[in-house]
Amino acid sequence: MKRSSWITVIVILTALAALAVSKLSHRTAPSDEDRIHALLVKGQTAIERKDLKAAMSCVSRDYQDANGLKYDALRIQAIQAFQQEGKYDVVLEDAAIALAGDKAEVTTTVTISLATQTTMSRIFSSPLRIHLAREPARRWLLIPTKIWKIVRIDGITALQE
Repeated sequence: MKRSSWITVIVILTALAALAVSKLSHRTAPSDEDRIHALLVKGQTAIERKDLKAAMSCVSRDYQDANGLKYDALRIQAIQAFQQEGKYDVVLEDAAIALAGDKAEVTTTVTISLATQTTMSRIFSSPLRIHLAREPARRWLLIPTKIWKIVRIDGITALQE
């Protein structure tokens, strides 16, 4: 390639990089409420798809509720639940988010139903209080950031009975 061709390519790449940086810098970051809502939707979708990895990615490794249930036990319960035949339907109603720094609380009514080929049964329906905390994480394995994770859920005793 001639020298002028290289210069043209460099100028075009520089212009494209400047345009990309300009677009990214003008984009506003989602609010904490939006991020928490996205986490809840991700968890809801993961349960409906029976996607264990996606469901557990919403939960903190430090999870512990009032019943003594911890992350590993919750994971085992999820594995057992996802092995059941049928399709889950998860509905979150009237979710109210209260923020307090790096902690948040979501109050909502959750209904979980299991549909098989012949029946539709309601497995769980109760108001829940979901406690979240912002935890350190890495974006693209390099950039340190903080993400919201579920650290405790109050009101799941009916599900364990």
